[in-house]
Amino acid sequence: MKAILTKYIPWSSTKPSRIKAYTEGGHSVTLSYDECSDGGRTPEQPYLYAARVLCDKMQLEGRLIGGRTDEGYAFTFAESWISEKSPTYYPLDKKKKVR
Repeated sequence: MKAILTKYIPWSSTKPSRIKAYTEGGHSVTLSYDECSDGGRTPEQPYLYAARVLCDKMQLEGRLIGGRTDEGYAFTFAESWISEKSPTYYPLDKKKKVR
């Protein structure tokens, strides 16, 4: 399972603003913000677009889900071998008090 992090890189005197998507293993893509945003997308979707481009580059498949971080967004795959239905999930018994 891979986690994909994204961050916004502001424009400089030589480059436009960009979004970088990267993994802990050193895989990354950097795209111009204009390439990620077609004007009709929500503010979050350019980050998802960059994450999806990185998935295509790494030949990873699956539905991505994500959430906001201090730098951008973090994405992971919705399908996982760890889930609430796995044996490691222990639901709270509502009758017992939690201390």
